[in-house]
Amino acid sequence: MNQTKVVVMLSFFTSLFLYGFEQGIGVPYIVKTAGKLVLFIGIPLIFYKSFLPPHLKRKKETWKEPLLFATISFFSILIAYWLTKDKINFIEIKSYLEMDLGITPATFYAVGIYIILGNSWVEEWFFRGFIFQNLLFHGKKRLGYLYSSSLFALYHLASIQGWFSLPLTILVLIGLFAIGLIFCFLTEKTGTYKGSWVVHMIADLAIIMVALHAFGWY
Repeated sequence: MNQTKVVVMLSFFTSLFLYGFEQGIGVPYIVKTAGKLVLFIGIPLIFYKSFLPPHLKRKKETWKEPLLFATISFFSILIAYWLTKDKINFIEIKSYLEMDLGITPATFYAVGIYIILGNSWVEEWFFRGFIFQNLLFHGKKRLGYLYSSSLFALYHLASIQGWFSLPLTILVLIGLFAIGLIFCFLTEKTGTYKGSWVVHMIADLAIIMVALHAFGWY
């Protein structure tokens, strides 16, 4: 089996398993996070025991595009919240966070810091650093863009499922797919997933700010 197929199979079944795991009823957030860290970090490391990691050429002036997209993402999320806040049941989402995941106002700030700094890195390491860079390195550029972005969007369905109406859920998935394409573009442009990580961090910062305001936890 060639390296491209191994990457696709490993990433697909890892994401599928975590989707089911994160849908588990009554599983605390810290347990779900631990499972995600083990698999999203561990699977690529195990893969690199048998296969060489991709070597993409690093390019100079790599921060211009990431900072531009980070700024656009930050304000786009805030504007989207302002436009759609009356269509989202934040009370139900707040109840889910507190009752099912065990996230309270007292712990939300720690969770928020982890999401901004840690979770964003883990996802970029897996979806762009592992999946996209390997496929790009082996000449599967189109597959890399479409597959990694689609898997990125569908994986997040586990987090937002049941939060929004069907049309809004579809819109969110389309948005996540588009964001995934942008992250892939930045990875290709700069030769490293670190640029997309910067954008991911800033986008997550905006999401945490929205959550604090919507839940009244600020």
